[in-house]
Order: sequence, then C-alpha cells, then structure tokens
Amino acid sequence: YDVNQTVLKKTCEKQLDYFANATSNFTKCAITHARPIRLCEKCIYYYLNVLEAHNDILQAKDDAGHACKMELVNLDRLEVIEGAFNYVYGLWERGNCNDCFELDNNGTLTTVLSNQTVRFQKLYNETHDCISDFYNATSESYDKSVCVNCTKKYCSLNKYYDELKESSGGVLCMDIVDTVSVVNYYLNII
Repeated sequence: YDVNQTVLKKTCEKQLDYFANATSNFTKCAITHARPIRLCEKCIYYYLNVLEAHNDILQAKDDAGHACKMELVNLDRLEVIEGAFNYVYGLWERGNCNDCFELDNNGTLTTVLSNQTVRFQKLYNETHDCISDFYNATSESYDKSVCVNCTKKYCSLNKYYDELKESSGGVLCMDIVDTVSVVNYYLNII
C-alpha cells in the first residue's frame, strides 16, 4: 500500500472527474446536434471545457509535486483518457469547426462566430424564413410559388457559399456545409 499513490489519487481525482464530465457533455452535445449538423456552433463551450480539462490533467500536480499526468495518462495502458480526448479533438477537426469562429491575437479559439459565419447565418435565415412562409401546415406541403418568391434569397445564399468555398480552398465549417445540403435537399423535394 503506497501512501503517495493515495495522495496523488485524491488530488488528481478531481481533474479526472472534470475531464470525464467534459468529454461526456461534449459527446452528448455532438450526438444531439448531429442532424442537422450544428455541432460546431452548439458545442463550442463543451469543446473548450474538454481542452481545459485535458490540459489540467497534463499540468496538475499533487501536494507532493507528483504530476497527475503520470498516474492518469502515462500509466493508462488502455489510453482511455487520450482516446477520449482524441475522439473529441478529431471530431472537432473533421468538422472544421474552428473555421466557424474567430481566433484571438494568439491564435486561440474563441466563442465568437466569425464574420463569415454570421453573414452566412443571416442569408440562411432569410432564405429559411422565405421558404417557411410558403408552407401549408394543413396539406403538409409547400405552395409551388415558393420557388419564384424565394429564388433571389436562395441564390444569394448559394453564391455566398460558393465564395466561401473558393476562398477557403473548399475547407469550411461543417455547420455551414450541412446547412446548404439541407436547404438543397428540401428545395429539391418541393
């Protein structure tokens, strides 16, 4: 029985719990916002909590100066902590989620939506509102005049999306990519 491990465990347990809760909350948010994809915009705070919790584990020391990382990460043969972190980080990266937000002067991710994202959302909301105005709840169908009446708004949205794709080399925040896919899907079935 090693007293040092007991002290380390008690001190680092708080960090481990924080990380477990942060990854769990992010995963729940990601699943909840998988269709339509709104993962980036809706889960940013959970993502930042995961980054903070992971960093805390890597930096924290117990009262005796022993690193929590040693017990919680280095001795973790299944790599549960790093596996969970890599899942969250990888999902965020695959979604190009950083592209939805502003970075601060140090290049650190913020929770402030980028100007491009804000403009895209404005154009999307205008298009969505226009299309919704032509929905008949009784017949659960759209009035055929939706195409004539909403074409300008849709074309503005699509043009801006094409500009974003071109200026970014085709790498866009998945929230934006999926929004356009959903709009196109619904317009094709009207």
